[in-house]
Amino acid sequence: MVHLWLHVGSHKTGTTSIQATFDKSRRELLDLGLSYPENYLDIHYKIRHRIGHHYIAQALGRGELQPHIDAIRQNTSVGEVILSTERFDYVTRRRIRDLPDIFGGTFSDVTVLLYVREAVSLSTSRGQQMIKRGIGTYAGLSADPPLYDYKEAVEKWTHVFGRESIRVRPFSKGALLRGDVVDDILHCMGRDASSIGLNRKRRNDGISLQAALAISARKNEDPGFQPHVDGRDLFKIPGDVFRFPKETEDHIRQQSEPGMLWLRDEYGIDFSTD
Repeated sequence: MVHLWLHVGSHKTGTTSIQATFDKSRRELLDLGLSYPENYLDIHYKIRHRIGHHYIAQALGRGELQPHIDAIRQNTSVGEVILSTERFDYVTRRRIRDLPDIFGGTFSDVTVLLYVREAVSLSTSRGQQMIKRGIGTYAGLSADPPLYDYKEAVEKWTHVFGRESIRVRPFSKGALLRGDVVDDILHCMGRDASSIGLNRKRRNDGISLQAALAISARKNEDPGFQPHVDGRDLFKIPGDVFRFPKETEDHIRQQSEPGMLWLRDEYGIDFSTD
């Protein structure tokens, strides 16, 4: 039987860099006794390809995950497998309860790896990404910023797999091993990234405040405007660092305080010291 390292994000915590690096470093990971499988769901369900991302959450929601796991079992020759997806932010506890049965025929045990990020930093990064994707405008997101339910994000995993099977890590430069999320996640798996030559990939560059305002202006003129398709030139507009207005940041801190205190008390993660 095989041990599964299930990396579930969350969004904007270096997930794409992890996936892109692992996707280009499969041979190097095998030298460490780790398999980062191909995305067999591309074959079975013709899901749009995205480098290194395993479509576990999407397939689970559609009831189509089992063939992917079966294909991994048939094509894995080492004792530990890594699967990485960030879409579980949108999956309910009820759906996650199906995972032990789906995994049971292939994986002897599961360790869930979840990264969390300070509330204002997370909302700011998510806000940028939403504007780049054409989901809202700067003014709209300033009035109603994206918030994160830290307690639910963790407990829906402990509820199914038990607290001893969940590792919650802070996504901050000072907390990550050598300041790098790839090094950190491999360390969580008991490996030293410096011992192999990983093909590291960096993804998801941010945009300036002026770029966000320009994209938002186009979006207001044309609600159907898709910046990531028709306006990528706007991403390059130079200017100030993107951030929300002070009153929005204060609102984010206030709304997120219960979850941040819970995270500190339960897992010893205290972003106030960063």
